[in-house]
Amino acid sequence: MGNLPQGRRVHINKAGHKTRFTPSRSDHERLTIYGRRRYYSVARVMALFEIVREHENLGGGNSPIRVDAAGAYWQAFGGTTDAPACHTCPALLMLDGNLPTLITHNMGLRRHIIVVFADCMMMPALVNRVDRYFDDSLGWPAFESSASRVLNEGAGWQDGLGYYTEAMREIFGDMIAIINGNARFSDPETQQSFEACQAFYEGLFLTALNHAEMTNYIRSVRLEMAIP
Repeated sequence: MGNLPQGRRVHINKAGHKTRFTPSRSDHERLTIYGRRRYYSVARVMALFEIVREHENLGGGNSPIRVDAAGAYWQAFGGTTDAPACHTCPALLMLDGNLPTLITHNMGLRRHIIVVFADCMMMPALVNRVDRYFDDSLGWPAFESSASRVLNEGAGWQDGLGYYTEAMREIFGDMIAIINGNARFSDPETQQSFEACQAFYEGLFLTALNHAEMTNYIRSVRLEMAIP
Protein backbone atom coordinates (compact mmCIF):
# COMPACT_ATOMS: atom_id res chain seq x y z
CA MET A 1 0.00 0.00 0.00
CA GLY A 2 1.49 3.33 -1.03
CA ASN A 3 0.16 6.83 -0.51
CA LEU A 4 -2.16 7.29 2.44
CA PRO A 5 -5.84 6.86 1.50
CA GLN A 6 -7.62 10.06 2.55
CA GLY A 7 -9.96 9.68 5.51
CA ARG A 8 -9.40 5.96 5.94
CA ARG A 9 -8.62 4.47 9.35
CA VAL A 10 -7.65 0.82 9.83
CA HIS A 11 -8.42 -0.71 13.25
CA ILE A 12 -5.95 -3.45 14.07
CA ASN A 13 -7.67 -4.80 17.20
CA LYS A 14 -10.90 -5.96 15.60
CA ALA A 15 -11.17 -8.99 17.90
CA GLY A 16 -11.34 -6.69 20.93
CA HIS A 17 -8.83 -8.72 22.94
CA LYS A 18 -6.93 -5.57 24.02
CA THR A 19 -8.62 -3.42 26.64
CA ARG A 20 -9.50 0.15 25.69
CA PHE A 21 -9.26 1.39 29.26
CA THR A 22 -6.18 2.56 31.15
CA PRO A 23 -6.55 2.43 34.96
CA SER A 24 -5.95 5.77 36.69
CA ARG A 25 -6.93 7.39 40.01
CA SER A 26 -7.65 10.85 38.57
CA ASP A 27 -7.86 12.80 35.32
CA HIS A 28 -4.47 14.36 36.09
CA GLU A 29 -2.85 10.96 36.51
CA ARG A 30 -4.48 9.75 33.30
CA LEU A 31 -3.14 12.72 31.37
CA THR A 32 0.32 12.21 32.85
CA ILE A 33 0.20 8.57 31.75
CA TYR A 34 -0.74 9.76 28.27
CA GLY A 35 2.28 12.08 28.17
CA ARG A 36 4.48 9.22 29.34
CA ARG A 37 3.03 6.95 26.66
CA ARG A 38 3.81 9.67 24.11
CA TYR A 39 7.43 9.74 25.30
CA TYR A 40 7.85 5.99 24.93
CA SER A 41 6.04 5.83 21.58
CA VAL A 42 8.45 8.39 20.18
CA ALA A 43 11.35 6.40 21.66
CA ARG A 44 10.09 3.22 19.99
CA VAL A 45 9.65 4.91 16.62
CA MET A 46 13.22 6.21 16.80
CA ALA A 47 14.49 2.75 17.78
CA LEU A 48 12.57 1.12 14.92
CA PHE A 49 13.91 3.65 12.44
CA GLU A 50 17.46 3.03 13.62
CA ILE A 51 16.90 -0.70 13.04
CA VAL A 52 15.38 0.09 9.62
CA ARG A 53 18.43 2.19 8.70
CA GLU A 54 20.79 -0.63 9.62
CA HIS A 55 18.70 -3.43 8.09
CA GLU A 56 18.02 -1.61 4.81
CA ASN A 57 21.46 0.01 4.60
CA LEU A 58 20.08 3.53 4.44
CA GLY A 59 22.03 6.75 4.86
CA GLY A 60 25.63 7.09 3.78
CA GLY A 61 25.79 7.76 0.05
CA ASN A 62 22.15 6.83 -0.57
CA SER A 63 19.51 9.40 -1.40
CA PRO A 64 17.93 10.73 1.80
CA ILE A 65 14.49 9.44 2.77
CA ARG A 66 11.85 12.18 2.82
CA VAL A 67 9.95 12.13 6.11
CA ASP A 68 6.49 13.72 6.22
CA ALA A 69 4.05 13.73 9.14
CA ALA A 70 0.45 12.80 8.36
CA GLY A 71 -2.79 11.97 10.13
CA ALA A 72 -3.20 8.49 11.55
CA TYR A 73 -3.89 5.49 9.32
CA TRP A 74 -3.66 2.59 11.78
CA GLN A 75 -5.57 2.65 15.07
CA ALA A 76 -5.55 0.05 17.83
CA PHE A 77 -9.27 0.50 18.55
CA GLY A 78 -12.09 3.00 18.16
CA GLY A 79 -13.08 5.46 20.85
CA THR A 80 -16.35 7.24 21.61
CA THR A 81 -17.63 10.78 21.08
CA ASP A 82 -16.88 11.74 24.71
CA ALA A 83 -13.64 9.76 24.91
CA PRO A 84 -11.85 9.56 21.57
CA ALA A 85 -9.02 7.10 21.08
CA CYS A 86 -6.00 9.44 21.08
CA HIS A 87 -2.86 8.17 19.37
CA THR A 88 0.22 8.13 21.55
CA CYS A 89 2.44 8.91 18.53
CA PRO A 90 2.47 12.58 17.50
CA ALA A 91 1.71 11.58 13.89
CA LEU A 92 2.10 8.90 11.28
CA LEU A 93 5.42 9.32 9.47
CA MET A 94 5.29 8.78 5.72
CA LEU A 95 8.59 7.82 4.11
CA ASP A 96 9.09 9.07 0.55
CA GLY A 97 5.32 9.51 0.36
CA ASN A 98 4.52 5.92 1.37
CA LEU A 99 3.41 4.16 4.53
CA PRO A 100 6.47 3.47 6.71
CA THR A 101 6.00 -0.31 6.45
CA LEU A 102 7.05 -0.15 2.78
CA ILE A 103 10.60 0.84 3.74
CA THR A 104 11.31 -2.84 4.53
CA HIS A 105 10.26 -6.33 3.44
CA ASN A 106 10.87 -7.80 6.89
CA MET A 107 7.46 -8.82 8.24
CA GLY A 108 8.47 -8.71 11.90
CA LEU A 109 9.74 -5.16 11.53
CA ARG A 110 6.59 -4.18 9.63
CA ARG A 111 4.39 -5.52 12.40
CA HIS A 112 6.18 -3.48 15.05
CA ILE A 113 5.93 -0.33 12.92
CA ILE A 114 2.17 -0.82 12.62
CA VAL A 115 1.72 -1.50 16.33
CA VAL A 116 3.59 1.62 17.48
CA PHE A 117 1.80 3.95 15.08
CA ALA A 118 -1.58 2.42 16.00
CA ASP A 119 -1.16 2.68 19.77
CA CYS A 120 -3.76 4.88 21.45
CA MET A 121 -5.53 5.71 24.72
CA MET A 122 -9.11 6.74 25.36
CA MET A 123 -9.02 10.35 26.57
CA PRO A 124 -11.56 13.14 27.19
CA ALA A 125 -12.53 15.06 24.05
CA LEU A 126 -10.96 18.27 25.41
CA VAL A 127 -7.60 16.52 25.71
CA ASN A 128 -7.88 15.43 22.10
CA ARG A 129 -8.31 19.09 21.06
CA VAL A 130 -5.31 20.23 23.14
CA ASP A 131 -3.26 17.33 21.79
CA ARG A 132 -4.10 18.27 18.21
CA TYR A 133 -3.02 21.85 18.83
CA PHE A 134 0.46 20.81 19.95
CA ASP A 135 0.86 18.05 17.39
CA ASP A 136 -0.78 19.25 14.19
CA SER A 137 0.37 22.87 14.35
CA LEU A 138 3.68 22.58 16.19
CA GLY A 139 4.81 19.06 17.03
CA TRP A 140 4.79 17.46 13.60
CA PRO A 141 7.92 19.27 12.33
CA ALA A 142 9.79 18.25 15.49
CA PHE A 143 8.82 14.60 14.95
CA GLU A 144 9.70 14.72 11.24
CA SER A 145 13.09 16.31 11.85
CA SER A 146 14.03 13.91 14.65
CA ALA A 147 13.08 10.84 12.60
CA SER A 148 14.96 12.17 9.56
CA ARG A 149 18.13 12.54 11.61
CA VAL A 150 17.90 8.89 12.64
CA LEU A 151 17.09 7.58 9.15
CA ASN A 152 19.41 9.79 7.13
CA GLU A 153 22.14 11.21 9.33
CA GLY A 154 23.18 8.23 11.44
CA ALA A 155 21.77 9.53 14.72
CA GLY A 156 20.98 6.90 17.34
CA TRP A 157 17.47 6.41 18.67
CA GLN A 158 18.31 8.12 21.96
CA ASP A 159 19.62 11.13 20.06
CA GLY A 160 16.40 11.21 18.01
CA LEU A 161 14.34 11.10 21.21
CA GLY A 162 16.45 13.90 22.66
CA TYR A 163 15.99 16.07 19.55
CA TYR A 164 12.22 15.60 19.77
CA THR A 165 11.87 16.42 23.47
CA GLU A 166 14.10 19.50 23.19
CA ALA A 167 12.14 20.76 20.19
CA MET A 168 8.89 20.24 22.10
CA ARG A 169 10.35 22.06 25.09
CA GLU A 170 11.00 25.05 22.83
CA ILE A 171 7.41 24.82 21.55
CA PHE A 172 6.09 25.00 25.11
CA GLY A 173 8.35 28.02 25.61
CA ASP A 174 7.00 30.53 28.12
CA MET A 175 4.20 28.13 29.03
CA ILE A 176 6.67 26.10 31.11
CA ALA A 177 6.94 28.87 33.73
CA ILE A 178 3.15 29.17 33.83
CA ILE A 179 2.75 25.39 34.13
CA ASN A 180 5.29 25.17 36.95
CA GLY A 181 3.58 28.10 38.66
CA ASN A 182 0.25 26.24 38.97
CA ALA A 183 -1.76 29.13 37.50
CA ARG A 184 -5.51 29.32 38.06
CA PHE A 185 -8.07 30.57 35.52
CA SER A 186 -11.61 31.78 36.13
CA ASP A 187 -13.00 30.14 32.98
CA PRO A 188 -13.58 26.40 33.69
CA GLU A 189 -12.72 25.25 30.17
CA THR A 190 -9.52 27.32 30.13
CA GLN A 191 -8.57 25.83 33.50
CA GLN A 192 -9.27 22.32 32.22
CA SER A 193 -7.16 22.96 29.12
CA PHE A 194 -4.35 24.30 31.29
CA GLU A 195 -4.47 21.24 33.56
CA ALA A 196 -4.35 19.01 30.48
CA CYS A 197 -1.22 20.84 29.28
CA GLN A 198 0.29 20.61 32.77
CA ALA A 199 -0.24 16.86 33.08
CA PHE A 200 0.92 16.23 29.50
CA TYR A 201 4.07 18.26 30.24
CA GLU A 202 4.79 16.20 33.34
CA GLY A 203 4.42 12.93 31.45
CA LEU A 204 6.44 14.02 28.42
CA PHE A 205 9.30 15.90 30.05
CA LEU A 206 9.58 14.49 33.56
CA THR A 207 9.64 10.83 32.54
CA ALA A 208 12.95 9.09 33.20
CA LEU A 209 13.96 6.78 30.37
CA ASN A 210 13.86 3.14 31.44
CA HIS A 211 16.90 1.81 29.57
CA ALA A 212 16.16 -1.80 30.48
CA GLU A 213 12.64 -1.52 29.04
CA MET A 214 13.95 -0.08 25.77
CA THR A 215 16.75 -2.65 25.58
CA ASN A 216 14.19 -5.43 25.97
CA TYR A 217 11.93 -3.82 23.35
CA ILE A 218 14.75 -3.58 20.80
CA ARG A 219 15.78 -7.17 21.54
CA SER A 220 12.22 -8.40 20.98
CA VAL A 221 12.05 -6.57 17.64
CA ARG A 222 15.32 -8.11 16.47
CA LEU A 223 14.22 -11.58 17.58
CA GLU A 224 10.96 -11.28 15.64
CA MET A 225 12.84 -10.03 12.59
CA ALA A 226 14.83 -13.26 12.58
CA ILE A 227 11.69 -15.42 12.25
CA PRO A 228 11.40 -16.63 8.62
